[in-house]
Amino acid sequence: AWSITAAASPPVFDSLEYPAQMQVPQQQPIHPSLVSLSEAIRTSAGKMEHAVMDQAATVCQRFGGGSTVFCKSGKDRTAMQVTFKQSQFVQRFIDRKEVRMVLEDTPVSSNDVFAKSTLMRKHGNRIPICEKNAGEPKFAFNPLQRKFMPEMLRPDASLCTWSKPET
Repeated sequence: AWSITAAASPPVFDSLEYPAQMQVPQQQPIHPSLVSLSEAIRTSAGKMEHAVMDQAATVCQRFGGGSTVFCKSGKDRTAMQVTFKQSQFVQRFIDRKEVRMVLEDTPVSSNDVFAKSTLMRKHGNRIPICEKNAGEPKFAFNPLQRKFMPEMLRPDASLCTWSKPET
């Protein structure tokens, strides 16, 4: 059984103790649609995890919402997230067992999604956007930036401006 602790913000007091009339926070059940998001948040405690953003976007999509990714020129970080979500959608469509099954509920292999993301980054429409913006068909990530990117959003080294052609 999954649960979170929900408590009202306590009023400001001079002492550090809660008044007797305030109850101890109770555990509330989590809506089934939010279980995966709750788990991602719980396991990411103290870390910056891409799974939290991914699960939040999936929940938004499940409820009919959308998501937006911003970066200053709309080419690099945006391209990484967009190609990841496109690949995830394609993989869910491929793996769907029943026509009536909701795509967001279809489990996918992260390896399959990563492979499709790499293909979309190499051969998709994001590379021409980079070429228009920067004059070179490569993403503007240096080795340090690439190292600290979440694995699912990390482009192939050959697609970054700092990479050297193989000889």
